[in-house]
Amino acid sequence: MKKQEKQELLNNLFKANLIFIDFFTNKYGSEYLKYGIVDPYGETKKLIQKAYESGDLKILRAGNNDFMDQVREMPIKDANELSAILKKELGKDLTVLEKMRLTNIQKIIKKGKIITDEEYYLVRERTEEIYNDVNHRNELEELNALIIEFDESKSKR
Repeated sequence: MKKQEKQELLNNLFKANLIFIDFFTNKYGSEYLKYGIVDPYGETKKLIQKAYESGDLKILRAGNNDFMDQVREMPIKDANELSAILKKELGKDLTVLEKMRLTNIQKIIKKGKIITDEEYYLVRERTEEIYNDVNHRNELEELNALIIEFDESKSKR
């Protein structure tokens, strides 16, 4: 990846993570206050800032993937609101980000191997998402085989 492309990706992931954090804090922050948690994403925000400053795409991608996982669990109304914010701020809405995630998973399947922990978590999240869907049975079998192979290769190290 060229330096300019990496910087653009770094900037976009950083902005997306901050948008997610701000949205979740503003939308659901009062729920955390019930339990005495004033800044539920404070540490996450610090981690995202450090990752951005050090150019760590791995952390920024992982954060983005974690937030996308949370989005799949939120009410449609809230997801649409967040999508509009992302579209306004980044020029990409949730459907674009979700397509990018699914494209990355398809690249891993095509490659036939999980190489990094980041890929592992992406694949694992996808298996959790589709495990009850009979329409995705073949994909689930492929992903599970990749996970098993990755786990076995890690245990040999």
